Amino acid sequence: MQFRLFQSLLLAFALCLPTIASADLASVWLAGKGARIQGTGNVFDNIDPGLAFGVEAGVEVLNLELMAEAFILGDDQYMFTGNFGMDFSIELGVRLSIGGYLGVILFKMPEPESKGLSLPSDLRANLEVAQSGLAATIEDGFSSQYGEQANALGQWAMGVGPRVRIQLDKSIVPMVFIGVEASMGYHYMLSGDDVVGEAKNKAIDQTIAEANKDIEVINEDLGNQLRDAVGAKSIDAKDLNGTNYNFGVFLKIDL
Repeated sequence: MQFRLFQSLLLAFALCLPTIASADLASVWLAGKGARIQGTGNVFDNIDPGLAFGVEAGVEVLNLELMAEAFILGDDQYMFTGNFGMDFSIELGVRLSIGGYLGVILFKMPEPESKGLSLPSDLRANLEVAQSGLAATIEDGFSSQYGEQANALGQWAMGVGPRVRIQLDKSIVPMVFIGVEASMGYHYMLSGDDVVGEAKNKAIDQTIAEANKDIEVINEDLGNQLRDAVGAKSIDAKDLNGTNYNFGVFLKIDL
């Protein structure tokens, strides 16, 4: 009798396993989102400050999540994220979820208006005094070596870093949730403008070395004016650190 009871319990448990696995061990979701996205650094200074709209898709297995987002920030401005981490949830009448992730952020910005290097008229005059045709040599040299690449790179920025997110949501019909969320992250971000600035710096260093090969034509002060005028600077790792945060609402289908 006891053996038959034990067999019945084992059978009942086996029949329940698919339900337990699908409910507690794995899930897939898709969400539409509206969010206010902000942060520190040149990239965030240049994005539109209004409400961004986007989508999120993710899969969770054994409490490990893989999640991606895509947002329209403004006219020809986009942000994409990829995140890997985990979260836990508490039922308080509404569902409270707290998660931690390591991820990447990718920005696509409008194409820069400038197609190459253009020197201010007063600086051109000073360079012409130093050596006839020097200003044109600098402009043409940069455009031929870096112009097209600089124009393309200026549209992109990419960062990596950790992120924490808090969500409150409530089911309105089975498998459909409405909620609010807030997240904050730390990023290490390199923009296309940083790469272009480094390229300009190298181009100007090369031009100065060639101009000063026999006699000093471009002194240190004129060289610094040239770098400042065109935004030429070396990449400094300290300038790549920053924070990002967003607040928003979402409508999610959670399977």
